[in-house]
Parts: sequence; structure tokens; C-alpha cells
Amino acid sequence: MKAVSNPPPPARLALVVEDDAAIRNMIRKILEHAGLFVVEAATGNLAISFLAGRQSPDIVFLDLMLPELSGFDICAYIRKDRRFDKIPVVIISGRLLPEDQAQAQELGAQAYITKPFKPAEISRWLKKLLPGVELK
Repeated sequence: MKAVSNPPPPARLALVVEDDAAIRNMIRKILEHAGLFVVEAATGNLAISFLAGRQSPDIVFLDLMLPELSGFDICAYIRKDRRFDKIPVVIISGRLLPEDQAQAQELGAQAYITKPFKPAEISRWLKKLLPGVELK
């Protein structure tokens, strides 16, 4: 009789919404290094199109200043949809005003990282918001 092994759990999915390709690439590498599958969106409309599909991300990293729709609009969309209302949202923005941080918090973002940032900040929030993620 053969031993039955459990299949590995499916990779967790992260959505990275950032219009700057270099920053998006850096975030993707950090997340992939932690074992996440990453979907990237360079515009607000692309992020909404992905969210309107069948897959739900486990975490969202979101810039505020995007073409077409702002990160605030996307965060509000995420929180209004019952499929996504518990998904952690991490804002990554160059906007330093306390009003922006307060608005992000009111919309339900769990974290606000200001640019420029250190990769360790992404890893720290990832570990905090997605327990069980192995940071390598």
C-alpha cells in the first residue's frame, strides 16, 4: 500500500498595484522570494479588472497615485466588496501628508509605507499580515 501525501498548499496570491515599473518589480521580487504568486497592475483600471475576475488576492500592495483611478478609489472598492473586505491592504506611497494616511486608514488599509522604503518594511508587514508566510 502506498503512503498518501498531501499536496502542497496553493501559493498565496499578492496583487501589486503600482505604476512605477522599478518599484513594482522590487515589490514583486520581495513577495516572490517569500513564496507568493504575484499579479501586477500598473493602472487603477487594471487592478479593478483583476479584482472583478474570479481570483481573490490574499494581500494587496497599493500605490495611491495611479493612472485612471487613485489608490483611494481602489481601496474603497476592495472594502465595499464582501469577497475582499477582509483582505489586507498595504498602501505604499510618496504622499506624506497625515491627511492621506488618515484617509487610507479610514478606508480600511492595514499599513501605510512611505516611499522611499526599505525592502525590510515590505517583509515586516507581509509577515505581520499573512501569518505563516516564510520569509527567506
